[in-house]
Amino acid sequence: MRQTLFYFLLCSLITVSCTADKEDLIGRYSYHSNQLTDSLILKDDLYIHKIFNKDSLMYEGSGNWNLDANRITLMKFYNNENDPIEEPLSNEAAEKFLMRVSCPVYKKGKEIIIEINADEGIEYKKEAEKK
Repeated sequence: MRQTLFYFLLCSLITVSCTADKEDLIGRYSYHSNQLTDSLILKDDLYIHKIFNKDSLMYEGSGNWNLDANRITLMKFYNNENDPIEEPLSNEAAEKFLMRVSCPVYKKGKEIIIEINADEGIEYKKEAEKK
């Protein structure tokens, strides 16, 4: 009985230590590809998503987000992996690519990662807070 309880507590501790809570998530995240940089800023219940090329802002949008266990849900998130942005997008042009996205979020060591697309290796990593 004690051994079973010990393993249960150990597994629970490992699970909890790998899961980020909502306060931990608040901050700035980024993803860098060859041509673009994605920036995701999480505030209390609002996120801001910006996509930059080397020279300028290509897209900016925002929406609500929530955390349920180890998944973050982003409402009205711009997601168009199949058609790269070649010129700045208006809100009207981006509208057809806005969707509800639910993604795993986890801690890897001290790093917090939001995994937007595991197959493509698209992970937003939390940036260190500037002091």
